[in-house]
Amino acid sequence: MREKQSPHFSVKRTVIGALLLVLALGLTTLPASIFSAIIQVFSLALMYEFHRAAFPKGAKHIALLGLSLNLLITTLVQSQLQESSLLILLGLLLISGSIMKIPGRPIWLKNSDRFIFGILYTAVLPSHLFLLRAEPEGIYLLLLLVTVVVVTDSAAYFVGKRFGRHLLWQVISPNKSWEGAVGGLLLGGLAGFLFINSTNLLGLPWIVAIVLSAVLCIGTILGDLVESSIKRHLQIKDFSELIPEHGGLLDRTDSMIFVATVLYWSQVLIR
Repeated sequence: MREKQSPHFSVKRTVIGALLLVLALGLTTLPASIFSAIIQVFSLALMYEFHRAAFPKGAKHIALLGLSLNLLITTLVQSQLQESSLLILLGLLLISGSIMKIPGRPIWLKNSDRFIFGILYTAVLPSHLFLLRAEPEGIYLLLLLVTVVVVTDSAAYFVGKRFGRHLLWQVISPNKSWEGAVGGLLLGGLAGFLFINSTNLLGLPWIVAIVLSAVLCIGTILGDLVESSIKRHLQIKDFSELIPEHGGLLDRTDSMIFVATVLYWSQVLIR
């Protein structure tokens, strides 16, 4: 969905993207215990990036509180592996938010909305990766997730770069086009349908497989727009420069954690 990048940028971005894809595919096939440990560290890294961008320097207390809650949430979800765990966690967040609204609270507690959103975005959403992996067809669900997100994102990028004329949402992300979004939806949806059909994943009828694939593609596009909106609100270009030409972990995996949530609850409803 991005347009008019230099050839050097495109080649380098593509090579790094391909390496990240291989890494993601490899992670999905790891034993559950190793996978869970990596995702837990990944979630903490996401929160660290978010807090660096969202809060002023020196707000160590709120960063410590956020990382502690993140660790608690991911540990609880991966140990219980039940939907009820997330309901408990949401209750904890509401309690935390209430405490932060108390008059006379310290200055580092005044940005409670950002704090709670950061927990939801970097702990609750990634926790759905634990839940997906714990399903009987967990590895295939994760492979479907990676396939749809990568194909949708790549197709949107290249189609938008070549044919993009009409801006998708200029205020939020001026480099994304409707042409790119449609290209991502069509090619990502096709990839998702072919994967579900070839693996007989969840035993879905073809029409349900098409709908699910389309929903995941739309989730990919929305996840990218949400992240762009956050960065615009925070007035930053990227969350970090960890990955050359791609930004930080949040910049690269925004759609992945968003669609993981969509996929998990979709398959719960389907079953």
